[in-house]
Amino acid sequence: MYHSDFKGVKEALGASPHPLLVGFFATNSRRKLNDMKTVRNPPRTRFVLRPYRRIPTWYSSYYMSGSVIGKGVVKNLSRTGLRVLGDHSLTPGTDVCIRLTLGESDPPLEISRATVRWTDQYEFGLQIEHLTPHAAHRLIGLLNADISLHPNGAQ
Repeated sequence: MYHSDFKGVKEALGASPHPLLVGFFATNSRRKLNDMKTVRNPPRTRFVLRPYRRIPTWYSSYYMSGSVIGKGVVKNLSRTGLRVLGDHSLTPGTDVCIRLTLGESDPPLEISRATVRWTDQYEFGLQIEHLTPHAAHRLIGLLNADISLHPNGAQ
């Protein structure tokens, strides 16, 4: 496309601000811009620098909150949180208790309280709020073992 192809659009818009134009296809040069579909800019999300490295996982888990008991898979894990794909949708702000199955012979790792920070249908992010000292030690050992296996983040 050449600069001259946008001549009609530029003249119609003038100097006034206008939302993003979506689906524009010039089939008729006399077509008005008002007939075009418009979309607003999505809300900006805040960039957050993560203090700890996340490791990809595929641990089986059970989570409990009030009357909800769900089963899921922990997709990634860090010292401060985890990402879960579950069989129940949760709402942000919900407190849950979650148990991760790390292996067949190992006892489960229990996170006594985590808060749902974000959701995307059946996937949600948890921020770890409370761990027993023993569970914290196991979690750190698990993360350090993975980091020493993959020092540069290569999987």
